[in-house]
Amino acid sequence: NTFCASAGLPTPKTIRSCRQSDCPFWQTGQWSECNKCIDLRTGVQHREVKCALNNGSHLDHDECQSQDKPIIQKQCINDLCEGTWITGQWTQCNAKCNEEGYQWRTIECVWFNSGDSAGDACNDKTKPEVLQSCTNHTCSQNECVDTSKHCLLAKSLNMCRIAHYVHQCCHSCRNLN
Repeated sequence: NTFCASAGLPTPKTIRSCRQSDCPFWQTGQWSECNKCIDLRTGVQHREVKCALNNGSHLDHDECQSQDKPIIQKQCINDLCEGTWITGQWTQCNAKCNEEGYQWRTIECVWFNSGDSAGDACNDKTKPEVLQSCTNHTCSQNECVDTSKHCLLAKSLNMCRIAHYVHQCCHSCRNLN
């Protein structure tokens, strides 16, 4: 200080006005509903934050003090943020004519209130079956062949209602079922 003063230099101002008009400030909007789930019973709310002047005009964010910027999102309590399992349709049975096979479906854990993917939020819930056994009762003509030499006898003795003969004597028994 004394060196500059002895050199005849003026002392610089320590305070300056920011503009001819009012200084910019952070303007906040209303919080959104608490409906975006991020965890069990926990959602997120958002709001818009703008850098503004008293005359209503908006400025770039770097015109306002960044350290004073209000938060734009916060966590909130939402009891509807609960996972639930949804299931897809069962696939067709993979079995051949009148045989045992399997069919499967997709399952996914989603948020109850939105249907968005919920990761592991369903871990405490009973997981639906994704695989089940099935029997294919629809037989195409080319699958329907007699595989036993006793099929004509089985047909004449009315044995075509027994599952074993329905399978082995498909061609002979098909017109009776």
